[in-house]
Amino acid sequence: WDTQSQPMLFDVKKGGRVIPAVATVNKNALMFILDRRTGAPIYGVEERPVPQSDVPDERTSPTQPFPVLPEPLSQNTLSRDNLYQDTPEHKAWCEALVDDNDMLLGEVPYTPIALGRYTVNLPGTQGGVNYYGGAFDPKLGLFVVNVNNLAQPMRMMRMPDGRYANSGPLAGTRRFWNPDNHLPCGPTPWGQLVAVDVNTGKIAWRSTLGVTDILPEGKQNTGRPGLGGAITTASGLTFVGATDDARFRAFDTRTGKEIWTYQLRGSASATPVSYLGKNGKQYVAVMATGGGQVGAKLTTDELVAFSLP
Repeated sequence: WDTQSQPMLFDVKKGGRVIPAVATVNKNALMFILDRRTGAPIYGVEERPVPQSDVPDERTSPTQPFPVLPEPLSQNTLSRDNLYQDTPEHKAWCEALVDDNDMLLGEVPYTPIALGRYTVNLPGTQGGVNYYGGAFDPKLGLFVVNVNNLAQPMRMMRMPDGRYANSGPLAGTRRFWNPDNHLPCGPTPWGQLVAVDVNTGKIAWRSTLGVTDILPEGKQNTGRPGLGGAITTASGLTFVGATDDARFRAFDTRTGKEIWTYQLRGSASATPVSYLGKNGKQYVAVMATGGGQVGAKLTTDELVAFSLP
C-alpha cells in the first residue's frame, strides 16, 4: 500500500523523555510512529503472517509489518457478520451483491486478490487514509485524521497476452456500494474522524463523520465517504469538510465532539486553510465544488471563507 500522505513531525513525551518523532499513515490505515533520529519504532512493530497469493508465479511476503500501537485507524477486516446491517432493503442488496458475484471477503488484513474471483478488502484503495494525511495539535499531543471504512472489489484475471491484471465489470470501480444511491455495503461508520494520543500510542477518540440524508430519520448517522483532510487550530478546534454530504464541520479537538456544522452548496473534497486577515481576524476557508472519487455530484465551484470569533 502506498502512503501518499506527507509524514508528520512532532515530539513524543514518553517516560519523562521528549522524543523527536515522525509519523506516517497509509491507505490500509496503519500509523507508524518512529524516532526520527534513528527510525526505531517508538511503540513497536511486529511482523505478522498474512495470506499468500494464488496467482501463478506471484510470490508474496509471508509476513507484513504491523504497529503494536496505535491500533488500525479504520476497520481492516470484512465478513458476512459486518456487512451493512441497519436497513433491511440495503442489507439485502449488499448480501445479494456478495452472493451473486461469489465474492471472497477479506476476513484478515492483506488478503491477496484471488485468481478468477472477486476479492473485497477493507479498507480498499480509497483508504483508510488517502493523500490528505492528518493534522496535529501540539498542546494536546493529538494527531487527528479522517478515515474511510470503504471496501473495493478486485479480481485477478489472465489476459490474452499472458499477463495478469485486475479485470471485470466490478473490478477497479473503487466502490463496494449500490451505484444508484451511493450506499456502501461495508460496516458503518463509513467515515470517521479519529484522534491518536501520540504520547501513549492509543486512540483518544473516534467520532462519526458525515450523515446519509436519504436514509430514514434515526438511521442517518452513518458517516460518509470523503476526500480531503482536517486542520487543527491553537484554540482547540478541528475543521474538516471532505464528506460527500456537503457539510463543513468543526470538532472539539480534545473530546471529538462535533460542535458546528454548515451546509455547503457542494462537497469540500479539499483540506481547509486557516489564515489571519488584514483586519486582525482569523478565517478558515475551504474549496467546495463537489465531484471527486467518492461519487459526490459536481454542483458548484466556490471558495468559502468563515470568520472565527
